[in-house]
Amino acid sequence: IGILGNAMSHLSLWNLAIQTDSIIHIAEDDAVFRHDLGPQMRQVLESDPTNDFDLIFWGFNRDLNAAFQIPGLGSCMVVMNEGDIKNEDDLAAFQTSSSPVLLAKSTRVFGILSYSISPKGAQKLMAASLPLRPMAIDVSWGDGLGSNRDLVFHNVGLDVLIGVILQDQINSLMMFPPLA
Repeated sequence: IGILGNAMSHLSLWNLAIQTDSIIHIAEDDAVFRHDLGPQMRQVLESDPTNDFDLIFWGFNRDLNAAFQIPGLGSCMVVMNEGDIKNEDDLAAFQTSSSPVLLAKSTRVFGILSYSISPKGAQKLMAASLPLRPMAIDVSWGDGLGSNRDLVFHNVGLDVLIGVILQDQINSLMMFPPLA
């Protein structure tokens, strides 16, 4: 029931992006933001007036790896440990961080913690997502050390659908390090 409720919330916001022809900024209720998220978002969105993206991940789950493209060098996998956040002091250190960030083409992201979606991206995701149904994709999952594992990912929520199943069909970007 929770997964369906989550999907319906996101789908209604995607519909709003389409109806208003506006970029919509979405955050889950448990998102924690760096204090410079607003200025960083404005800088990214104003640097490309065409806003030729479908989705920008400002944050993602830290309990699974993420991957993005480095032009000319290939894929870079990020492995984070959610257990490294042990207390409120760790969260405060994250929030006050002002480390440089990179906006990169994402190839695998888990979690829809915080993102912006364009009207064009909302249309693509609505067309690919509806009707909500079981889906699966075979993925060769690199471990970063030269070995791959062949895995099957099932559509058990929008985060898997967007972050793995549809990555080759959408122009998604991610911020690293994450801002949420």
